[in-house]
Amino acid sequence: MSVTIRQFFDPACPWCFSAEGARLRVAWRYGGAITWERHAVVLSEDPQEYVRRGIALAYLVESRARIRDMFGMPVDTSPPTRHQATIVACRAVVAARLFAPKHEEALLRRLRVLGLSHGLRTDEPSTLARAAIESGIDPDDLARWMDVGAVEQALRADMALARSPSPAAMAMVERLAQTTEGVWRYTCPSWEITSPLGRIDAPGFQPARVYEVALANLAPDAALRPTPDDVAEVVAWAPYPLATVEVAAICEIPVAEARRRLSAVATETPVANDSYWDDNFKTDLQGVCNTSYGTLQLDGGRKTKQWKESLDSKFAVVGLSEVLRAEMQQYGVGVSVLCPGMVLTNLATNHPDRPDDAEPVPMPGGIDPSVVGRLTVEAIRADELYIITHGELRPMVAERAKRVLTAFAGAPRQDG
Repeated sequence: MSVTIRQFFDPACPWCFSAEGARLRVAWRYGGAITWERHAVVLSEDPQEYVRRGIALAYLVESRARIRDMFGMPVDTSPPTRHQATIVACRAVVAARLFAPKHEEALLRRLRVLGLSHGLRTDEPSTLARAAIESGIDPDDLARWMDVGAVEQALRADMALARSPSPAAMAMVERLAQTTEGVWRYTCPSWEITSPLGRIDAPGFQPARVYEVALANLAPDAALRPTPDDVAEVVAWAPYPLATVEVAAICEIPVAEARRRLSAVATETPVANDSYWDDNFKTDLQGVCNTSYGTLQLDGGRKTKQWKESLDSKFAVVGLSEVLRAEMQQYGVGVSVLCPGMVLTNLATNHPDRPDDAEPVPMPGGIDPSVVGRLTVEAIRADELYIITHGELRPMVAERAKRVLTAFAGAPRQDG
């Protein structure tokens, strides 16, 4: 049974940030049975809005420290130099929703981490650009999308929804807030959970069990994933590094126990009062690649970035196959890796992430897929490691091998 959860958020809200452990537990247990819809509340349209509401910078620091101590998320409590307009980061997330939906969640996460864990202002262009790069979006594209009229319309529609709490939510006004105009609105996070069996609204910060009870009523036949026993499985599943308390929430174990287990299997990045944990493979490969492509903003870099995920993964697959073949030999298991050149497929034009205005991708020298299939079968039968489909690529590989061997010439030897 399908369930839709409409979640109201603001990247700058520490309550919303601290509720991520509960949301991630629900995502772990229900998986693809849930369709998530994110709608921006927008806590402030300009920095002076906080001033008009009588919220001093010192109060924000005290509030963040209190929430940090209550829930344990990595929250920076350095005194800010000014208030910020949260509408800017909200607009960025809405732009990603419309133009790069597969990157929407990642962008929201990076804005939260940069703003709340690192203390950066998320209404500044440099922070937006960094968040875009670290979530796989070209920062120039994001800036351009944010100026599109459809994005502004969607953002205003989000704000209108957030300022129209349901009757059930209005029965719990202590979990709502009022705007400077006296209009009731949802606080962050607030959920509207809908299935064919009905709807349950959960305004404001809630424990994970509240959401699970609501979902049990709305989707009693859903196939639930068991609570995980292995924290390594959790960090491998997560689409981004998780805080210690988030892993603890997903596994339903004490935070100290989560930290003890994570320290043995994951890569730790200390931030503010705690740490983020990531799968070692993702840290090694994706961290280097994101940093490299984010730093090298050269002419033509945008076109290079469009191919980076494909090239990164290809090198990783070849390396993994080489190691796996060596390890599996003792069991009589063969491993082969297909290294194709251009193949005549529709991938270039039908890829789901391809922007509508993207330039056509030429495929010179593409061969028929049936040829690739025949070569693959023959190589597997012959127990060959590398399956090469395009002989004309040999000079490029030979040049790379030559450079590697040349580098060994000056290396010291340890065998005397």
